Amino acid sequence: MREYVQASLRISWDPHSQYAREMEYVCRFATADFIKAVRSMSPEDQRAFAKEEFSIKGCRPITVGEY
Repeated sequence: MREYVQASLRISWDPHSQYAREMEYVCRFATADFIKAVRSMSPEDQRAFAKEEFSIKGCRPITVGEY
């Protein structure tokens, strides 16, 4: 799960990626594992994830691809 969450930081540059939308479903169905994976990231990555990618409160993406 950690690799899945961290991949979002590499994929976010692609404006056509729906990764953030897919993470919403993963977060909703595996909430505890998802949150644990986010918290296992470095503090810097956690900040970037929370600022640019995803809000774990409510399992909501911050950025969504153009498709």
